[in-house]
Amino acid sequence: MSSEPSFDPEPTPDESTFVSPTRRPADPLPSPWSGRVVVASATCQSVAAVIDGAGGNHVAAGCQAADRRILYAEQVNAKWRTTTFSPPAGREELGPQLAVQGDVLYLAYTRIRVEEGGCGDQGLRDVGVYVRTRTLPSGAWSEAAQIGEPADHLQSFRVVGGTFHATVLNAADGLSYYETVSNGSATRYKIPQVVGEVALRVGDDGKARIAYEADGALWYGVFEGAGFRIAKIPETTAAYGPVLVLGAGDRPYLTYHRGFSGRGGCAEPDPPPYAGTYFGTQVGGSWQSERLTTGQGETSLTIDVASGAVHALVNDTDGLVYVGKASGGQWKRQILDNYQSGVAVIRRDPHSGELLVVYLGSLADQAQILVIERR
Repeated sequence: MSSEPSFDPEPTPDESTFVSPTRRPADPLPSPWSGRVVVASATCQSVAAVIDGAGGNHVAAGCQAADRRILYAEQVNAKWRTTTFSPPAGREELGPQLAVQGDVLYLAYTRIRVEEGGCGDQGLRDVGVYVRTRTLPSGAWSEAAQIGEPADHLQSFRVVGGTFHATVLNAADGLSYYETVSNGSATRYKIPQVVGEVALRVGDDGKARIAYEADGALWYGVFEGAGFRIAKIPETTAAYGPVLVLGAGDRPYLTYHRGFSGRGGCAEPDPPPYAGTYFGTQVGGSWQSERLTTGQGETSLTIDVASGAVHALVNDTDGLVYVGKASGGQWKRQILDNYQSGVAVIRRDPHSGELLVVYLGSLADQAQILVIERR
């Protein structure tokens, strides 16, 4: 079932106004957001964020410098402290992912080898996925250790019960895999007919869930020990770019786009009438979806598992937009920044209800990693 949501618009937050430090449960009702805070001045292509069990905020970004490198930032006493990891000679590193389990923080990313390219070839070769760890709150970062196979390119990364869970695209055979690494032993399973990236989450039951584009639609799968039980998601023709989270009872929630992904280049026709960004979830075992906006910018999604409240970011035509609703309520829409950020993530602290938005933006014509918070 598809429908158009009704929105209750909210004003753009005043950049000079900061929220009270008093913590409160996060919900999608009107409440103040902080102004924009600069994490670092850097030109970056990707960003990730996680909130640890003590409420600490952590950010990682894949940034451009003399070489592509990973920037990590931690919020300490309301200030952001940054660390930069320089890759070995002849290598670049990109696409960081963060995960936390207990008091251990994990940073995973793809390392590439730089070769002499040619016409249409940048000379960049995937050489594998690497992971660093540190013990919170003050431990030093470990050396980088490779997991998986050579030529793997990281897409999604989770850590549950000491086991790494990842989805990767292998540049050598062009296939996508779900991989687990436990006690140094890796096992991988081919994911069939993948187009684009594979979104991954691990349920409370220990089973991985994936969502991805294949055969002109989106597919959702649950790992059953030797592979995935996969089914097509109804009414997702021409859908792509799924973002997956799990709620209570491992109920799946998705944001995704419908229309043309841009992979067709200049040959793509005008957008179809159903084009836009959608939200979908399972209700009574059946998928229901609704269009959030006609724009098709990148999205991010988080869920209040206890209440069922939904919090999403959409890079829309009018800027970086927060879209949220309480369980059974109406959608609330709020412009956080008029800047059209290409990359942004939203995270929710399950203990305090704090919402953390991290995005790539620009202040005074300088590229920045920026945060906005709601407590």
